[in-house]
Amino acid sequence: MDIRLIGGQHFYYLESCKRQLWLYIHKVNLEENFESVELGRLIHDEYYQREDKEIRVDGMLIDFISRDGYVHETKSSKKPKKEHEIQPLFYAYYLKHILGYEQIKGAKIHYPLIKQVIELQLDEKRIQEVEEKISQILMIAKQKHMPEIHSNIRLCRKCAYFEFCHI
Repeated sequence: MDIRLIGGQHFYYLESCKRQLWLYIHKVNLEENFESVELGRLIHDEYYQREDKEIRVDGMLIDFISRDGYVHETKSSKKPKKEHEIQPLFYAYYLKHILGYEQIKGAKIHYPLIKQVIELQLDEKRIQEVEEKISQILMIAKQKHMPEIHSNIRLCRKCAYFEFCHI
């Protein structure tokens, strides 16, 4: 797998469930019409109806990039979570360190349901974190077999892959 094929979903799955990541990498997509995914799309579309700035770069779909050098990402969650940070940080990292856009400073995560914005700087610590996550994704992509089922069954019950994994 090439780094140019990595998108935000890969990082989300890496943080939530490595089996889900493996399935996604191997083109098993059960989320197309999953309710929580649809809700996220609706919130994104409503929040950014005035912003026609969505940018597709290689495997990524970036909500928009502001003139102050920040990559913007919208989350439908009612609570900021640590795992939300890596996706927009990867976008910022990719734009700055892979494509050479030096003006990129970091990322801003928008939570429209709670009217909150989190600002993240792309500093050395976060660069190292992104690079470690990229390595983990590439390692999982090379595995011939699916990783074990996630140990948190309550988390699994909310997943589009639940029936697939627990047959």
